[in-house]
Amino acid sequence: MNSDEFIVETTDYLIPVRRVVNYLRGRLRVIDARARLKVVNGSLVVIANGVRYTGDVVVLAAGPGNSDLASQVGLKLPLRRYQCYASLMTGPGRIMKLSIGDDVLGWYSRPFIPGLFIAGDGCGKPGERAPLDYGWRIARLVSRRFGWAIPILTRSGTCEVSPSGGPVYGEVKDGLYVLGGLDGYGSMVGPALARRLAELVVTGKAPIDDYRVEKYLEFNSNWDPCTVERHNWLTVVKQ
Repeated sequence: MNSDEFIVETTDYLIPVRRVVNYLRGRLRVIDARARLKVVNGSLVVIANGVRYTGDVVVLAAGPGNSDLASQVGLKLPLRRYQCYASLMTGPGRIMKLSIGDDVLGWYSRPFIPGLFIAGDGCGKPGERAPLDYGWRIARLVSRRFGWAIPILTRSGTCEVSPSGGPVYGEVKDGLYVLGGLDGYGSMVGPALARRLAELVVTGKAPIDDYRVEKYLEFNSNWDPCTVERHNWLTVVKQ
């Protein structure tokens, strides 16, 4: 490290996301379907597999699909999609158990399985593939801190972000709520925000905190998701 750089060290916890999601899908009887929204006689209706579903409220929590669903009923959400890139790598043992956000060189890493870790920094247009040299470019950045790193494979996925770079939740239309902009960190901040959203739906009361979508509904549409997205932030929802 250079003399003008410093380290912020905190505690991170790894969550078995796939196991948790599969458990919840079973408990909630989630169906696999491509859903769409429609207004019928003034009421919101969800159509999935040709079946109409109605309820007191509809909650959009479809990740990068939130905006498309909202547009089906004439609504524009303050959310943008972007393509996120990351590479599976091997390297020195000391990096394997660390969650790193290097704000100076511009890369992040997360533990994977013994002997491997995931590193990246990429952001591109939705559906855009990572550059061919992406893995080695990130490996060179990692090597500047840890001596060496070798990329094994690179993957990309579609993420969603809000103008603040953090998540949003709240009501966008009578009976229609959204929880989105999780920026790939749903397992970390999703449960707390889901609880706050549930309080809002059930009681109609919740403070207008920094994550309420209502604050951004009139936000200027000319913003770049690759400028605001971040890999090193912490969301705190006060009780």
